[in-house]
Amino acid sequence: CGGGRADPPGGPAGRPARGREFNAGAGPEAVNAVAAAPAPLSIAPLAVSRRVVVGPDAVDRWATGATSARFCADLVTARHGPAGGSLPDPVAVVAALEPRLFRWAPRLLRCATEGRHPRGTLLADDGAAGAVRVAVEVDAVAVRDRIVDAVMSLT
Repeated sequence: CGGGRADPPGGPAGRPARGREFNAGAGPEAVNAVAAAPAPLSIAPLAVSRRVVVGPDAVDRWATGATSARFCADLVTARHGPAGGSLPDPVAVVAALEPRLFRWAPRLLRCATEGRHPRGTLLADDGAAGAVRVAVEVDAVAVRDRIVDAVMSLT
């Protein structure tokens, strides 16, 4: 899943993320329940997903495609302008389908519910086996190409 800012760049373990991810802020108790569940959990945080940029060449390619591809081109242009931008949700989908395109690190993850950190702030510490798996690196070109090709394959 996408995960907001779960691992601040350059920050020591336990340092709060800069700001809160919208969904985590809406239900931090739910985030904590999911993070503590025995099922495996992988998160592609914004710090990683924003490294994947769908630029003007991709948007121009989508603009020549089927109606759904043209719709995606219009959405990206409306959201980010003609230069394109990052698309965290499709990056999270690629992370789930092709995890080998990412480098992962275990983290103990929790979401602030009260106290010194704002409610909904994701807090990540270096973790042990069985912890949440957080993407820390991405093959941005390969992931971007998967997203662009997937949109072009829509009919």
